[in-house]
Amino acid sequence: MTVKKLKYIFHTIWVHSIGSVIYYLPLFVATVVLLSPGCFNPDEPLSYFTGLSNLFAFDAEFGDHFIRNDLYYVIGIASVSCVLVSLLTRTHVSTFLRSVWYALLIVTFITRRFLLWTFDTDINAETISMMLETNSDEVTGFVQSFLLTWQVVKYIIKALLIAVLIVASECLWKKYRQRIIDSQNAIFGSTLVVLVLMPFAIMSASTYKYLDWVPVQNTVSSVVIAFDGIKAKTEEAMFFYTTVERTDKEIPAVAGDDTLDVVFVIGESFIRSHASIYGYVMPTTPCMKSEEKKGNLIAYSDVMSPFNATTLAMKNMLSLNHLTADEKWNRYAFWPQIFRKAGFATLVFDNQRGDDRHYSGSFYEMYSPKVTSVCFDCVAKDQWHFDHEMPPYVEEELSKRNKRTFFLMHLWGQHFHFAQRYPKEAAVFSATDIKRKEAWITNEKRQLIADYDNAVHLTDKTLGMLFDLFRNRCAVLVFVSDHGEEVYDYRDRTNRPGMDKTMKTSYARSQHSTPFVVWMSDRYKATYPDVVKAVEQAKDRPYSHDLVGQMMLTLGRVKSSHYRSEDDVLSAGYKPGKRFIYVGNQKLDYDSLMRSRE
Repeated sequence: MTVKKLKYIFHTIWVHSIGSVIYYLPLFVATVVLLSPGCFNPDEPLSYFTGLSNLFAFDAEFGDHFIRNDLYYVIGIASVSCVLVSLLTRTHVSTFLRSVWYALLIVTFITRRFLLWTFDTDINAETISMMLETNSDEVTGFVQSFLLTWQVVKYIIKALLIAVLIVASECLWKKYRQRIIDSQNAIFGSTLVVLVLMPFAIMSASTYKYLDWVPVQNTVSSVVIAFDGIKAKTEEAMFFYTTVERTDKEIPAVAGDDTLDVVFVIGESFIRSHASIYGYVMPTTPCMKSEEKKGNLIAYSDVMSPFNATTLAMKNMLSLNHLTADEKWNRYAFWPQIFRKAGFATLVFDNQRGDDRHYSGSFYEMYSPKVTSVCFDCVAKDQWHFDHEMPPYVEEELSKRNKRTFFLMHLWGQHFHFAQRYPKEAAVFSATDIKRKEAWITNEKRQLIADYDNAVHLTDKTLGMLFDLFRNRCAVLVFVSDHGEEVYDYRDRTNRPGMDKTMKTSYARSQHSTPFVVWMSDRYKATYPDVVKAVEQAKDRPYSHDLVGQMMLTLGRVKSSHYRSEDDVLSAGYKPGKRFIYVGNQKLDYDSLMRSRE
């Protein structure tokens, strides 16, 4: 290597490192202060100084979560990457590209903080999958429920202020750049900078090389591992398609009525404790209670969801794997396909399905042409703004069928934003009906609770319409929610925030305890009295709804080699095992949480 090349290398490192100091000294100090708890909070003015004192505290706490050296690492990556680009291309990184790159990294850092603070989740493959699944209605609900809050507005203001600082720093660098280039201290300065930034380079290399053991403690490694997870999810989807092809070769037997109708309805974000059929003080489920009094409906008392996210809940709910036994959902039969192979006309009505879905990495893999062609006779293209608009279309499709039918329905339910889940004229409850008196409850929050209860009431109305539609047929209907929710039930939080370690039981009860009901028409009860007896006897058994497929085969009188009596809650051979909830990387014993006292 020539002396000229060495001088160029040292010169480049020096220029970019000093430029980074000019960028980052004011930017870094300002960012730490802006992200301190006291910023825009007159009740905690001293926390500005706490933020400054954390500049060199390597275990500093930013907000509610420990993010070790995260901001330092983002800064190091920005500096090192600019140096490397200049060395490799022998060109100066333009002002525009530098500004965009720095802004992108800091926005990603703030986004990660928002996810950790709001949902207790990191940037990972699951969060990216949920973004891919999101449609326009969900975006609107997300903005209204999360982004249009003072806490988030503060984050946006802080991000804009940091962006202003980036532009100002760039102008400052542009002004003094020539003087720095003419400096005679390039060799000493660049050597010092390399020694300082070497740890960041080592961390970067280890992040890429040892993804399995490097802890996700910083923004950059979170993003890298997230995209590595997306690749794994694509491979997972391909295995699912292979499973579907293998299941298509089986021909199961049916012992049921030729006109049997089996209906599986998946609700959304339904807190069991907000259903009057489970003892809630507000009359939110009059239709279900009425059917229960008639003897047509059985409400199960102890059903839970392992996940608080739709994607994971539905993948495991619609496959015949046993999650507690560490069986992967994509390696076991997709049970709606078994119904079709058994001679049922299989029809899907999904109010959360969009036309712009990405099949890989989400539960919308079941809408891939590879799956729909062999699993479903009809997938409704329509979506309805409110769930109670769906049953008339179900009735229209039912009138075209003269044999066994299987309906898979997915409702909007209580998906945020709650007030968007029911028409205004259908409102039953208002803030004045909510008599909650906890310290954190305000009139505004009472109205949000009322909105949630109104959404529950509309879900109940939708189910009532379906009961009436199938009442004079030989039909059985199962309703279960994908997961629960929170609406200021035990703390000053709503939707699905992260778990407070001191409130694990309340967290599990709100977000993982779900309603589960079985409705049977008079004709079904008369035709299958043995099944009715089994349904009644099983109503208080502990159950995880990822096993529901085995139960559905029994209700549909389908005989399949994939059936396992030990996983069927209706079977005398049912073996209730441990039930777990999955919170981030944690696996918590649900039943132990329910027995504990907080």
